[in-house]
Amino acid sequence: MKETIIIIIHTTLQLLAFSSWIWLDYKIIVALATLHLIMLETLRGCPLSHVQFPKDKGKRFYEWWLERFGVRLAGKKRRRVRIFMQYILPVVIVGLAIIIQVGIGLSPLIAI
Repeated sequence: MKETIIIIIHTTLQLLAFSSWIWLDYKIIVALATLHLIMLETLRGCPLSHVQFPKDKGKRFYEWWLERFGVRLAGKKRRRVRIFMQYILPVVIVGLAIIIQVGIGLSPLIAI
């Protein structure tokens, strides 16, 4: 039961983060992405992943999902996906938010 709750929380947080460029002000996204990166660097990963995978502190939630779909990451591929998820994807999300909110002029649901 505990693992199910963690999976639901983790999935919800990821879906909110991945869709934030639609509903959240880009300035808030930048702040949250920065805090997230600091947390990942400081704690050497996500606290929810540490709780979910206590025997493998290096395992990430997205790796777990990929394994559920039959995709196993190892070596260079694992490293590349980690770099993408930790550094590139947040920049893409911020970029989308700026394009939509500043370039096109659409206001997010939550703005400052």
